[in-house]
Amino acid sequence: MTEQTITVNNLKLVIQEIANIMGENKTYLCNLDSKLGDGDIGLSMSKGFQYLSENLEELNQHDIGGSFIKSGLIIADKAPSTIGALVGSAFMEGGKSIKGKSEITSKELAIFFNSMNHGIKQRGNAKQGDKTILDAMIPASKTFSECVEKGEFLNIAIEKACKSAENGMNDTIRLQSKFGRASRYLEDSIGLQDPGATVGYLLYKGFKNSLIKL
Repeated sequence: MTEQTITVNNLKLVIQEIANIMGENKTYLCNLDSKLGDGDIGLSMSKGFQYLSENLEELNQHDIGGSFIKSGLIIADKAPSTIGALVGSAFMEGGKSIKGKSEITSKELAIFFNSMNHGIKQRGNAKQGDKTILDAMIPASKTFSECVEKGEFLNIAIEKACKSAENGMNDTIRLQSKFGRASRYLEDSIGLQDPGATVGYLLYKGFKNSLIKL
């Protein structure tokens, strides 16, 4: 079996797909956020990824890790918000784990996904179960890693990972918010879907829609 690899050009397609998804779900995300936060999460994510997708020439063509780091810096700068800082940190930390590589394998992508979680944890100090973006990201990265270890093809692994992210997002409905503005709602936050976890799911959806074609 030929090893499937991911290049900077594939990364650019991922970013363009995420930008499209965030744009399409901008109002949806804002509506979710209006119940637990400032109501601007959709605007923030759409703006940040749209700028990134329009400035892909800033990414290093020969260093996929460095390109992820640069992408994280741009997201953090162009989406100045809590979610922008978290997603930016995720991309930067993930990029550090594969820095210097012109292309990566599925196993290295698994390392990248796990490192994204670490970046979010470092930035926000949350954990799985706190009703945050991690409730979608952690199950997804775990599923992806398990699939890769079993030797499953990239398209199958990323599809299963995306489904785990969706399940994690849906699971936040029954949780109580413990971080950010949403934590002020206490028990009233139970029954509402977390907008951050929704962003996490949409990120994996962007990866899935792009990488499933490889």
